[in-house]
Amino acid sequence: MKCIILAAGKGTRLLPLTQETPKPLIAIGDMTVIEYLLDQLPDSVHEIHIIVGHLGQMIRKAIGEEYKGIPVSYHDQKNLNGTGGAMMIVKDVIEGPTLIVNADDMYTKTDLEHLSKHALAMLVTPISSARDNALMIEEGMVKGFGDSHFYNAGAYMVDERYFESNPVEIPVRDHKELSLPHTLIEVGKKYTLNAIITTEWMPVGTHEQLAEVRKFFKKKTAV
Repeated sequence: MKCIILAAGKGTRLLPLTQETPKPLIAIGDMTVIEYLLDQLPDSVHEIHIIVGHLGQMIRKAIGEEYKGIPVSYHDQKNLNGTGGAMMIVKDVIEGPTLIVNADDMYTKTDLEHLSKHALAMLVTPISSARDNALMIEEGMVKGFGDSHFYNAGAYMVDERYFESNPVEIPVRDHKELSLPHTLIEVGKKYTLNAIITTEWMPVGTHEQLAEVRKFFKKKTAV
């Protein structure tokens, strides 16, 4: 199975840390965010593709062309127009079920293994209170966005059917981007889009989230 890692973003919410260091290379414990992610990939992954943009050369240098025996390829997202834009760059790479993961989210190997058993699926995480733009889950399937108790955890299984829908454009702060999850939900209106619930998930998008992740790893290594 192939795995595509989305690692092109600027990480603006983590400034000034991300001014000279891409978010995937931020240290957590004795490794970087992306190294932890790579170690959690399912054993069935035999090919890794990393989409880079902001300070991409640093990621290329840090990871190289092979990670623990698995070949690594890189794709430049020069126009940072969102995860949906990144998907168009690797359209020719996706042949059969393919794992897509954000480079700034911390997953467990078990959850990614469960996710990888499906051709079309989203990893979702339960949240304590309902919020707008959360994911509507019915009978184990993602049905759309709404006022719900589940949130997108940024990991997906897709195949060629993903490209049957045009990329969905969404507003993001002061601009618009193409969205992978919104596009995938459109695909789910025609095909079964499975919802896989996380057992553990930690995003690394803000200073508060990074502090929580570092605290978690400090406790983990102290045991």
